[in-house]
Amino acid sequence: MDIDLRSKVIIFKEYYKDVNKVLRLESNKIKNLESFLYTTTDEEIDYEKTKEIKKYIKKSELGYVFSGDIRKIISIFLFSNDNYKKIIKDTIIIYDHLISKGFEKDKFTAFISFSISNRFHEKEYDNIIKKMIYIKRTLEFKEHIKYKTNIKYLCFLNLATFTKSSKEILEDYLNIYDKLINEGFSETETFYSVSTLILSDNKNYVERLNKVKDIKRVFQNNNIIICEEYYLLIGLSSLIVEKTEKFVGDVIEVYNQFAEKKHSKKNIFMLLSIGLVLNEYIQVISTKHMNSFIQGEVNLLSRLIEYITILLI
Repeated sequence: MDIDLRSKVIIFKEYYKDVNKVLRLESNKIKNLESFLYTTTDEEIDYEKTKEIKKYIKKSELGYVFSGDIRKIISIFLFSNDNYKKIIKDTIIIYDHLISKGFEKDKFTAFISFSISNRFHEKEYDNIIKKMIYIKRTLEFKEHIKYKTNIKYLCFLNLATFTKSSKEILEDYLNIYDKLINEGFSETETFYSVSTLILSDNKNYVERLNKVKDIKRVFQNNNIIICEEYYLLIGLSSLIVEKTEKFVGDVIEVYNQFAEKKHSKKNIFMLLSIGLVLNEYIQVISTKHMNSFIQGEVNLLSRLIEYITILLI
């Protein structure tokens, strides 16, 4: 493990220790998220500001429909944003609209409603939401595509953010989906892998497909079975990772350092390990290439943080 990656692990563990003292009664998922965000952004959370935002959310309509963890997550993401009141109001409107269109009343619909209002300008809402609903209905209509959780909603959202047409997005998606299914991937692994490896305007999908297959193979060779939902990150890895063996080796080394602690389940340590390694790779590449945070139409660091968040909640 190189010195920068080792440093990230140390920073994460030290920050978690500090957070654990300040937020003793908080859930581990929130502590892990805060520690991951600090490690990747180097921005310390202002607890007075998050308290102010949580109080505002609780008094708003969101206070009645969003769980405590979602309210906390929103406050964590918005503590440095002076426009937080408008974002929260827009989140309520988007959430109600999505529920009326068949989305379930759950934390995943809540999270993507917030993602839309936080990531996009108001004038973009209508187009993004219409594309997302169209993609959702089309893929859900395909009987052979099954989903275990509503993490799928975030995948529908990210597919909808492309400037190309919904029809073209779906053609590419289904073409890649069938290829991975034929390679022996489960339906869930395939859905999450394709939903992220497709996130580039570069259509060299074969190389990325091979990368996903290779990463899975190397993990299995090391007797590690990745949770199906974590294939969101494996798909994203195909846009970032150059040397598969090194990537898996780095993940295992980070995981072994985390495994010394007992504050979280093993699968959460694996999630955080993959996330920290990918973050380090993104930063290394960005040092060499100014635009490497952006892969086609996708901000890689933003997507990484978003995926880690939804997988933790």
